[in-house]
Amino acid sequence: LFQYIGTVPRLVARCQKKTRNVWNRTAALSRIEKKATEPLKTFLLLPSLQWSISNIAKRNLHISQLHLQEVMLTCERYGVERLPFARISDSDLNFFEHLLPGRVITDAEELKSFNVDWLKSVRGCSTLLLKPRTTMEVSQILKYCNEKNLAVNPQGGNTGLVGGSVPVFDEIILSTGLMNQIINFDHISGILVCQAGCILENLNQYLEPKGFVMPLDLGAKGSCHIGGNVATNAGGLRLLRYGSLRGTVLGLEVVLADGSILNCL
Repeated sequence: LFQYIGTVPRLVARCQKKTRNVWNRTAALSRIEKKATEPLKTFLLLPSLQWSISNIAKRNLHISQLHLQEVMLTCERYGVERLPFARISDSDLNFFEHLLPGRVITDAEELKSFNVDWLKSVRGCSTLLLKPRTTMEVSQILKYCNEKNLAVNPQGGNTGLVGGSVPVFDEIILSTGLMNQIINFDHISGILVCQAGCILENLNQYLEPKGFVMPLDLGAKGSCHIGGNVATNAGGLRLLRYGSLRGTVLGLEVVLADGSILNCL
């Protein structure tokens, strides 16, 4: 199953003109007057509230670190068996290191966060992380893995809540983290061309001075990748205003599982 997952290096999307918020002056003044008449004790509680929030944050960080060590392997949790894919050999590592110098990760400590999902509910045991920068590098990786029968698991910002971005067994993790370049933006048509690893919030910050906004906004915008947003047809806070994200995507450049490039930009 995991061998036949392609990846989206680049996409074209239509951005929206940024509009000013419309507000009611009378209603706003009413809210201000209401706040002014609230008891002073509301404000006196703030220092203790700040202290408690700090403690909660520290406790959650400690729990998070513990969970990283204790998360059960996905294959053990669900009792699934590994398909007959090949194991990574030294010759495979040599090929990837030659193709991606300095962008092949095999250190177990560095791989921990890539092997666990955001909710820390599932965990894989991948021993190899690849960080391509271009479409051609992705193509060469998938072509090689297809020929050698090596399983691959593409991963974006790893903010999904269902474990789809982490390996089930020891699949090679193909990260889009370095594919974060904005290729082109047309301010007349509002069309943006970018790589799949661009972080959603970074795209918004790029468009804001130009008077445009991404038609998508969600809680994970500071770390999620636009490629993952498109792959999951993410909704978010602007769904009712701008519609489904799928409707704003005008074109894709996709690398299929055999390494062939499908250019629909």
